[in-house]
Amino acid sequence: MPAHRGETADERTHRNQQSDQYAQRTAPSRKCANRKSRRRGDGLREAEITGVSSGQARASLAREHDARRSAMRFWRREYQMTTTTMAFQAVTRNLPKSLERAAAMPQTANESEYYLKNIGNIKSIDDFMANDRIYRYAMRAFGLEEMSYAKGLIRKVLSEGIDGSNTFANKLSDPRYKELATTFNFARYGSATTSFDRTQKPIAERYVRQVFEEQQGSQNENVRLALYFERKASGLTNAFQVLADPALLKVVQTALGIPAATSMMPIDKQAEMLSKRLDFESLKDAEGVKKFLLRFTSLADIGASQAAASSALTILVGPPAAAGMSTDVLFSIQNLRLGGL
Repeated sequence: MPAHRGETADERTHRNQQSDQYAQRTAPSRKCANRKSRRRGDGLREAEITGVSSGQARASLAREHDARRSAMRFWRREYQMTTTTMAFQAVTRNLPKSLERAAAMPQTANESEYYLKNIGNIKSIDDFMANDRIYRYAMRAFGLEEMSYAKGLIRKVLSEGIDGSNTFANKLSDPRYKELATTFNFARYGSATTSFDRTQKPIAERYVRQVFEEQQGSQNENVRLALYFERKASGLTNAFQVLADPALLKVVQTALGIPAATSMMPIDKQAEMLSKRLDFESLKDAEGVKKFLLRFTSLADIGASQAAASSALTILVGPPAAAGMSTDVLFSIQNLRLGGL
């Protein structure tokens, strides 16, 4: 190394030592960069030999690199994320406390306080529809928030009530409308409707549960589906109730390994199939519901893993090994992975 002007022999020796130490520290990163450069160069040289343009070669190398990164991200999710089963068990382990926390959230608490304070002042369908805050609170409590804009439809549901098989609520396949008309039965009770207990605290409890399930769904939609099924299970008595509710049907199809494409079958054929495969009596028992939902959450995790893997891993190692396995085998494998839960 050339000497600096006015530099003593000791200073020059010290400067040379520092230069050598720096070179040793940076050598690994330079080697890594050189290896990457050589790999790119090898790929481009191979492209020249095979007659592929350098632009196409670079694009191909970039796609391969992206596929490998996607595969690595998938495996990190697969082995590090909280599974649906674990998440569901965590929130249901002490459900009352979880619901208390949801009810205590400022916005939820404020809306509930307003509803309970003012619902007694609602004496007619017109009052109900005119108080937008009360109306939207009730709609959300019944899981109908996305239909809040359809005031003409809701007015018809409430005006006709539920007395008689030809009423609008009884004709609709979605049972939530009949539940709404049953609770707010202005057609039968008129101005006394909101004096009944069912229009007060139970609605606030439904609202909190709905908010809680939505919160869980923002993190894992399958946890929300499991919570919803758990809430509805005890009231299920026949296949048509399941078929009328898309959320319930999704849970049942997943748990029983029924392809979603079967929804294209005639409704009576679907009902016959579900009646044979789903034990409705077991759903009246909390332990039976627990076992059914363990099956659902386990198979939902497997389905999510297969979907995530198909786009990245198939490129590198072929189709997932689970392809073609029965749901019973997949459920057993998932239980082993979860420690035999």
